[in-house]
Amino acid sequence: MIRTTALFTLLVACGDGGKDSDTSDNGKTYSGDMVFTNANNYTYEATFEVDEVLVASGQDSTICFGDVTTDIRGRAMDPTDLTEISISSFTKTKAEVAQMVVDNSLDQGDVDDFREIPLDEGALQGATCVNLTDFTIIGNPLIPETEFLENDNTTWLATLWKTAPDGRDDILMSIVIKPVEGEANQSVTMTDASSRMTFLPNLRTMEHAVTSPGQDYTADWMDVTVDASGLDFDLRKYDRMVIGHTSMATLEEVEQVFLQLYELADEIYFLDTYGLNFAELNDNGNVLRTEDGEPVLPTSIEGEVFEGFTRDGHWLIGIDCTTCTSPAPVFLTVVDVL
Repeated sequence: MIRTTALFTLLVACGDGGKDSDTSDNGKTYSGDMVFTNANNYTYEATFEVDEVLVASGQDSTICFGDVTTDIRGRAMDPTDLTEISISSFTKTKAEVAQMVVDNSLDQGDVDDFREIPLDEGALQGATCVNLTDFTIIGNPLIPETEFLENDNTTWLATLWKTAPDGRDDILMSIVIKPVEGEANQSVTMTDASSRMTFLPNLRTMEHAVTSPGQDYTADWMDVTVDASGLDFDLRKYDRMVIGHTSMATLEEVEQVFLQLYELADEIYFLDTYGLNFAELNDNGNVLRTEDGEPVLPTSIEGEVFEGFTRDGHWLIGIDCTTCTSPAPVFLTVVDVL
């Protein structure tokens, strides 16, 4: 692990001073030093269903997505304003691929073939229909006659992508395309229902973090060993902290719009934590990470730096994976501000 005893001692010391403490209604002041464990992580139930379209084996086909106006998170989208469309093949069943998307267990080693088409630049910028032969990787186009052939052990998944303002590459919509010998169809039309994700989080029964306003805050997740899907917690993969605040009255309301929280939150801050298991959350004069002499702290897209927790609404802290397939954080806890 990255954290050392001396470093942790410094983090704890930093949390004890600096700002004036605020007391809770019961007269207590809770520390700004938050040490997370597996017990603090939320749980969820999720499904990802993908339609399948049969097309002619060994022949070019057209994929159109101009009718897609709502993504798998339920957000409005513009099919002419995408980053790219990709097509990947897996030696997995459709159900296995869908489950791996949900629980973030899909790795590069699971992909047998990957090709893409940029839609934010180049000849197909803004296009809403593409051909299989338009897909390339390092200048090598997909050749249907030799590479796109019927195989019961292979699943081909076409996916629409958009780079979000916060830098994450979001999956917007997917569809399975299955080449079949003797099939005449050479047209694939993606719609708002081509893939469907359900996500039911539970933010109420895990152990919440507890703090008070007016602290110098630190976070430590060295003791988090598994993510929300039950997979090993990988510091080399889970690369960003997210701090969010919402004025919604209840956690049940937060759960109902969970996949749209990044857009619906009243405040949201991001911090690059690649390879780290600790973070300082506000400037107490002892910031451990700097770039060009400036402190590295959670910052909003608009450039506002996180200043501290308040007692209104609900606060959440999560660890995110900007390159993962699931849109949900791999770690998330509620911060009760008392």
